[in-house]
Amino acid sequence: MGEVGGSESGFVNLMNQRAASLGLTNTAYRSPAGYDPTEKPDLCFPPYSSQTNCGHYTSARDLANLAQVALQQPVLSQAVQTTSWNTTTWRNS
Repeated sequence: MGEVGGSESGFVNLMNQRAASLGLTNTAYRSPAGYDPTEKPDLCFPPYSSQTNCGHYTSARDLANLAQVALQQPVLSQAVQTTSWNTTTWRNS
């Protein structure tokens, strides 16, 4: 089974394209997981390795706009409206 985007860098490129298509003008992704150099130094590569947060950035406005888009998805919208949940799949040992 192929990877989305063909590679990790291809996937990050798709993430940045999607962000741009949503009008997130103050957001950039450098890796799918958004690792900080202190967490995973090997995943923070030049030229971003010398930048804060490995070159990832966003703004409060972009996060609010992204949340508006995400909440249009029925599964997420329903999940955030759930006030309590009793699971039937976990068991206490």
